[in-house]
Amino acid sequence: MSARNPGLDLLRVLCCVGVLFYHVLDALLADPAAAFLYYAASFCVPGFFLLSGYLIGAKPQLTFAYCERKIVSTLQKLLLWHIVWGIVTLIYSGSVYDLWGNFLQGIVSAGVLPVSWFLFTYCALLIFAFPLHALLQRSLPWFAGLVVAWLAVLACGFGSTLHDTQTQSLWLHLYGGYFAMGMLLARLFPLIDRRLPSNCQILLSLVLFLFFSFCYFLQAKSQSRLPDAFYGRWYYTGWLFSLVWLLLKLPLSFAPLQNALQALAKNTFAVYLGHLPLLLYWEQISPLHSLPTALGVIALLFCFWQLSAEIFKRLPVLRLLV
Repeated sequence: MSARNPGLDLLRVLCCVGVLFYHVLDALLADPAAAFLYYAASFCVPGFFLLSGYLIGAKPQLTFAYCERKIVSTLQKLLLWHIVWGIVTLIYSGSVYDLWGNFLQGIVSAGVLPVSWFLFTYCALLIFAFPLHALLQRSLPWFAGLVVAWLAVLACGFGSTLHDTQTQSLWLHLYGGYFAMGMLLARLFPLIDRRLPSNCQILLSLVLFLFFSFCYFLQAKSQSRLPDAFYGRWYYTGWLFSLVWLLLKLPLSFAPLQNALQALAKNTFAVYLGHLPLLLYWEQISPLHSLPTALGVIALLFCFWQLSAEIFKRLPVLRLLV
């Protein structure tokens, strides 16, 4: 596998777009087409955690200092985004909101940026990344055995009570499993590359993806539950695994495409933290009632924040946000 796989950038972009689908389409689930797209996008959050673990696992060495820098940098950017939205709130409504209180409320999916829970959970997982990476370096078989055992325990419903009653930021048992799974895949995929040609891997991953997609959507249709109810189940984990495998093996050798994916992937942080307040403001003015309108809003939000991130990079103060 090459030092930089463009499939990782594609996965990051798709996860980002998936979050937009999640937040925009949740009011249109009575529409079968919207519901299908909503469930199809449900790989986004576990996919982000798996991708984060993959990037950690791919590192030949990992230090506690690196994890500490990542945590501090992430929280600094998050606090700056709260300041930005505090200024916007002041201009829009004339009211001053509790900056620190809203920052802390993000831990439990509340406050002005309820999507902040993801970043707090990511920082919590980074605390465990160093010992996990050390175990991965010491013994791949032991690490693989522990990850597979943990995923099997999750598939049997372990932690389902916590999952059903607590905010997502407390689902560490679940997201930690996908984070560790990503670390493992970073070491397993290069081994698979030595034994199977790319064409065979694409075919096999596609067959698995179609099979697990069928299982997942069949369960979703029969149980009529929201997608996060299926996180951790064997068919969902298999669906996520086969999707990631397929994306990483796609022949994305066209240089302009690689450059475009890389540029879009670098701006997903701004899209993730910027879209929700703007979406909520939009829905106050003009509630979404149709799928075409919703898809237009998704495209507009993605393009707007991608462009904004590029502008931020050229301004000394705003550069810190991305």
